[in-house]
Amino acid sequence: MENNNLIIATFQGKIKEKNLNYNQNKIKDSLIFCENNHVDILCMPECFLQGIFENFNDASQNSINLSEKYFKDFCESIKNFKTTLILGLIEEENNKIYSTAVVIESGLCIGKYRKSYSHPPFDYFSCGISFPIFEKKGIKYGIIISTDASFIEPARILALQNAQIIFCLSYNKNKNFQTISEHLEKRTNYITRAYENKVWLITSDIIWDFDGKYICSGYASIFDSQGNLILKGNKFKEEILIQKISFTTLNIYSNEVFFSGKSCLIKLMNSAYNNYFNNYIKQINLTIIQLNSQDNFNKSEIKFHLNKSLHFHDEDRLNKLIDKYTKNKESPLKMYAIYSEFNSHISSSEKELIGILAAHILDDKILIKHLSIKEELRGRKIGSYFLNYIYNKFNKKIEVDTDEENVNFYLKNKFEIHPIETEVYNIVRFKCIKKIK
Repeated sequence: MENNNLIIATFQGKIKEKNLNYNQNKIKDSLIFCENNHVDILCMPECFLQGIFENFNDASQNSINLSEKYFKDFCESIKNFKTTLILGLIEEENNKIYSTAVVIESGLCIGKYRKSYSHPPFDYFSCGISFPIFEKKGIKYGIIISTDASFIEPARILALQNAQIIFCLSYNKNKNFQTISEHLEKRTNYITRAYENKVWLITSDIIWDFDGKYICSGYASIFDSQGNLILKGNKFKEEILIQKISFTTLNIYSNEVFFSGKSCLIKLMNSAYNNYFNNYIKQINLTIIQLNSQDNFNKSEIKFHLNKSLHFHDEDRLNKLIDKYTKNKESPLKMYAIYSEFNSHISSSEKELIGILAAHILDDKILIKHLSIKEELRGRKIGSYFLNYIYNKFNKKIEVDTDEENVNFYLKNKFEIHPIETEVYNIVRFKCIKKIK
């Protein structure tokens, strides 16, 4: 390994879904190849350890927890390699599953990144909101995964933290449509992310021979910080692309503020966003009601939203929880439902349940226990509207105990954020507080 260059490699090759031994051997063979070629960092595809599945049950059954013995043994088995490994896998934590990239050095997992965007039919994956920066030989790099590259924010957040290289793990197994393959072949999203952020962008991918439904010829590629395609994988050929990146090339762009934009235009854009969502809230005509067991509400819909919040599938527990919050309207335990009268799939006269909120109303504060908004409507200020309704109705301090995935939502809603010490390894919790004005 050279001192004045960073040698990076990206994998393109076949995978066997649900076959950990086969995929694990591929990883080790790739590390041997990289070690012989003095590679500093090797990037494997998204979820390469297990594969990606069309439904939650298959994905959950094949997921692994990073604290379990299997993963620790795997890390230990590759401790003698000097090459840093970026590996995609399906991670389980607290009954949620994530498309995660782990970074392994000298047999230790030094960090991870969780995919921040999902799409059907893979929207069973929970999304992450942390964008860690890693370092090798003094060069800073970050990670995005697949769909993340189609959006501005993930790569931009990394670039604003001075990332000089971004690795993008992909799994482009798609239906055999010409429009999809043409889009992937153009690689326009990768070119854009590299150019607009002035970073080198490295993508990995799988190969999937056409099975009558799905296909992937492989789109592993390397782009420089001007968006130029330096290397790309050959179609249906298993290979490892290697690129030597000079430190001087990286340093030219690392301090360039290319993406800040005019402050006046950024303010106008933010104002336009706020106006858009405020008008959207008015348009969908939201109604919030307190649920009572004596009322005629759809219990299965409530269970669906609670399940999204709690991530367990025990019908008996869900029924008991609903009864607990709706049995007595005068109880301090209350559950509210938010309905919309506007949806492109239904007539404007119908109401659709789009979220629930369960809270414990105490003398001096409100404890939010559960908050769930319909997945495709998140990010449109409906959750904020719900919180403000409760805040204004009771005029009390609000407290919420939440996780790393959701803390940013409360930060945006001007809650104070306080980390909570936990005794569980790698579990981060936060107490979020909104005081009375």
